[in-house]
Amino acid sequence: MPDNNDRPKVLVAIEPRAYRHTIGAIIGDLRPRLDVRVVEPEKLVGEAERLGPQLVLCSQPEPRKREGFRSWVEFYPYADEPKVRIRIEDQWSLLEDADLDDLIAIVDAAISSP
Repeated sequence: MPDNNDRPKVLVAIEPRAYRHTIGAIIGDLRPRLDVRVVEPEKLVGEAERLGPQLVLCSQPEPRKREGFRSWVEFYPYADEPKVRIRIEDQWSLLEDADLDDLIAIVDAAISSP
């Protein structure tokens, strides 16, 4: 059951923990109209199902059952290329690397998609 908060939701569950909290805080500061929530990776799918976020930004593959997950971004800061797999609605893309500006642009694209 999605949360009743009208602000668009972004769930952040990136590994390592320091990245998760820092990126979540920065997105929240730069985009105050969003409801940014930092969650533990092992609780991500349950929280995503419960909250119905517009974007999930995490370090794990998207579940096979993806109904209700509008946009899903896999971000692996220490991985070999590519480090970022992006799905916004039904459009997929890859980035070999991403900095904070790239992540903010991804958030903006996901939130502005219909």
